[in-house]
Amino acid sequence: MSVTIHIKVDNLVTVLETFTHIKVYRSTTGENGSFSEITNSSTRILMNAQDNLYVYKDSGGTESHYYRSTYFNSGTLAESAESGTVRGSATSQLLENMQVVITVDSSIANTDGVKLGKNLEFYFTTKYNPLYSTIRKIRLDIGKFIEGIPDDTINFAIFEASREADFLTFIKDVSKQTELYKHARRQWATCKAEQILLFNAYSTSGGLLKSKRLGDFEVVYDRAIVDNLNNSLMDCIARWEAEINSGGAAIQTPSMVIKGELDPDRPDIGRTWEPPFDGMPIGNAKIKYANNRRFFTTFYQPRKRWGGK
Repeated sequence: MSVTIHIKVDNLVTVLETFTHIKVYRSTTGENGSFSEITNSSTRILMNAQDNLYVYKDSGGTESHYYRSTYFNSGTLAESAESGTVRGSATSQLLENMQVVITVDSSIANTDGVKLGKNLEFYFTTKYNPLYSTIRKIRLDIGKFIEGIPDDTINFAIFEASREADFLTFIKDVSKQTELYKHARRQWATCKAEQILLFNAYSTSGGLLKSKRLGDFEVVYDRAIVDNLNNSLMDCIARWEAEINSGGAAIQTPSMVIKGELDPDRPDIGRTWEPPFDGMPIGNAKIKYANNRRFFTTFYQPRKRWGGK
């Protein structure tokens, strides 16, 4: 008899910073009994950056056995604490982030003996996690561009974008992730998923055709619409990436700066009076005071007053 153990790796990116493999331990004397490793240097599970769910089959196990696992680094020999205790299962279990493919064999026949003739495949997926956007939001944003794309494909694009958002987040402590960060993460994942979908919809088969003709009937497409949308999505991704990098603590930089009113180098512009100051007003002029670094003195040339005086 054999049993299957499913091992889910939470915070995969963080785990991979320290560990490379998974060790599996088994107890035959109960949940609180003695656990010993049943994997070795050649059978320890190698982790990768794509999968956070791993399966181990214990050919000598039974459903009465108990299992634990640890993360292990084959280079430094560092090892984590043991996981919680689980029971082995004689049947496969459906967990998050799984795609289940069902194949109906071509040899299957109906009651009259007529065979199917070819293999048929069907598939479904379990719940994706994480998902930082929704199919509804994606379709509201770019629905007319992805009309032929099924919901499951859109969901998978959101899943991939969400995992990328987690990878780009340098603050892993959930308690320090602000509402601004969660909003930024949702916006970034939405724009990234839409960019993935648009790229696949219009970059394959030579991209969006400019026109189609059937006899005297011709339909012309405006490629600029798609290009403008893609540029907008790229701006959106760039806009929110700093926020997800910092966990919602990015410093906003101004696009332009205006000198403050009290800045000594601020140019003062206003209506002045011709000396002596009880004289006649003159036109708008720039003024530089003595505390201004650009202040300089010139010999004063009196101007003619109104009336030729």
